[in-house]
Amino acid sequence: LGENDLNHLTVDSLVDHLNNYVKSIITLSHPLVVIVSQLFPMPNHISRHNITGINEALSAACDAINQCPVVVSGNPTTRVVFLRHRFGIWGSNSASLFSDGIHMTELGMHRYFHSVHNAIGSAITSL
Repeated sequence: LGENDLNHLTVDSLVDHLNNYVKSIITLSHPLVVIVSQLFPMPNHISRHNITGINEALSAACDAINQCPVVVSGNPTTRVVFLRHRFGIWGSNSASLFSDGIHMTELGMHRYFHSVHNAIGSAITSL
C-alpha cells in the first residue's frame, strides 16, 4: 500500500479498515501470523511526517490487536506483526521507482520481495 492508494481516507478510517481486514483474515483462515506492511512514502505526495504518523498509528493498531487477540476456538492465537521495510528504496537510488515516482521498477520490486521474504522468515522463526 502506498500513500497514493489512500485517496480520501483519514488515519482513523485506515486503522479501522486494517482492524476489520486483519480480524477477518484471522477468523476465516486461522493463521499463526499476520504481517501488516508499513505505508510507503512516495516522493511528491503528502509529507514524510504524515506518513510517519500514519505508520505509527498502524503499528499501534497491530499492538492493540495483539493485546486483545481474536480468539478462534480450537486454534492458536494469531500474532500480528507490523513490518517496517529497511531497504532504503526511496533514498538516493531513484532506480527503484519509475519516473512517475509511485510504481516500483524491477529493482524496487526485487528489494521489496527480499524485505518481505526476510520478514516472513523472522516471523516464522519467532513462533
